[in-house]
Amino acid sequence: MIQLGTRYELNILCDHCNSYNKSVWYAPTCNCDTFTCEHCGKENFITSNFKPKKIEDVTLDDIKDGFLGATIGLLSDIEINKMCRHRLNELKNVKNNNSKV
Repeated sequence: MIQLGTRYELNILCDHCNSYNKSVWYAPTCNCDTFTCEHCGKENFITSNFKPKKIEDVTLDDIKDGFLGATIGLLSDIEINKMCRHRLNELKNVKNNNSKV
């Protein structure tokens, strides 16, 4: 069995409304790198240094930093890049789909 990563439970501010959110689960190797603010309902990304960031401002480097900081698995650079690009596309598509509603 290979342990892929680390999980955290955070207390974190919303980057949209600056409200405090308790018990936010963060596990970037499991794509648990976002949370919906319990106050304003907007989605936030969690950076590798546990700071909130608006989804529209997330970069590939943000996703890679979180993934690489939490993983202890043995993946090639090609596999990591592919997974992180896929995650970035998921986040951007979710943001775009939500803004059309």
